[in-house]
Amino acid sequence: MKIVIPYINFQGRSFNDPVMIGGLEYFIKRINEHYDDVKVVELTDYIFDGSKRPWKNRKLIKQVNNMVKNIALDYNADVIMSNWLFSIISGAGMMDSPIPIIHIEHTNSAMMSAVISLYRIKKNGHSVFLVNPYQKNYYTAYAKRLKKDQIEFDGYVEPAFLCGEKPKVQDNPEFDCITIGRCDPLYKMPYRIKSMLEGTNFRTLLMTNPERLDTRDKKCYEYWLKNKHWDDCLYDLPHDEVTKNLSRGRTYFMTWADECFPIVGLEALSCGLPLIINTRMSENRGAVKKQNFKYPLHGSDLWAVDKSHSINIMHNSKEELIDAINKFKDIDRQEIQDMTWEKYTEKRWKSILDNAIDKTIENFKSNRGGVLPI
Repeated sequence: MKIVIPYINFQGRSFNDPVMIGGLEYFIKRINEHYDDVKVVELTDYIFDGSKRPWKNRKLIKQVNNMVKNIALDYNADVIMSNWLFSIISGAGMMDSPIPIIHIEHTNSAMMSAVISLYRIKKNGHSVFLVNPYQKNYYTAYAKRLKKDQIEFDGYVEPAFLCGEKPKVQDNPEFDCITIGRCDPLYKMPYRIKSMLEGTNFRTLLMTNPERLDTRDKKCYEYWLKNKHWDDCLYDLPHDEVTKNLSRGRTYFMTWADECFPIVGLEALSCGLPLIINTRMSENRGAVKKQNFKYPLHGSDLWAVDKSHSINIMHNSKEELIDAINKFKDIDRQEIQDMTWEKYTEKRWKSILDNAIDKTIENFKSNRGGVLPI
């Protein structure tokens, strides 16, 4: 199986960087390591050639689209794999590709143009997979607002699995609650664990990286400056050090309300930490103002093998966060770890992804003959 993956490094670090990286990079890294014939096409230097918004440059987009298609043809690729919706990679210029495209949507994109892009991919005989059913509700709601039919997604994949040595579950962890997240004031907002538990007796640990603290993202830099006074914050750790530090905690707090497949949440479970999920809504509760979806957007509550290993709290509720930490005080963390490692194996991950790739190729062969590029 030959796979070509176009890659743009938006976070200032490559997918091969040992320092903590984002979920998109983690996914590419795992595919690159566990499939034999993978070609990652690095487009970062080509894209960021001085253009502030390169995805608005139609001439540049067309050049990149043609470059990716030609590289895939020369490589004799079976599929082009995308996990980013920017038109540079999965826009109209890619749709006449003679090689099937499998797009794996990791996010709940807030742009209505995302729905158009997903339609375009499907209409041209390629495939779109999601990482959790809540995304389907999300994009269906957007499609209705655009007065379009529901997108027929091709299924679901899991972007991560567990490998390496199983860490030891500590009997007396020193931190009551831990979180991991890039230094981002708009989405991850990792310092929320510090502000929400300020004034309590709980010890908290935050692992983050000052994301893009250069001219590309002043807001992230200002966010870090505002919060760098907190104690017990670890920065720019290699991935293996992140895992070791996770074992020092009793619970894990998912700070962002829109996680789809939270790889850090899976890693927390793998260390025996139950998940506390800062979602927009919980079971048996109505939606928060302006939120009209039937289920939570957060995907974290789907990945714990046993439902008792995670709990939803109302968004930013300090009282519910405290109650959740106390509730998990005597939970069997060894059971959490054992059940997580038993389920999330490389064999399972690869089987799901192999089936998605096979379905993409099969659908492309059967559908593409009657579908013209748009």
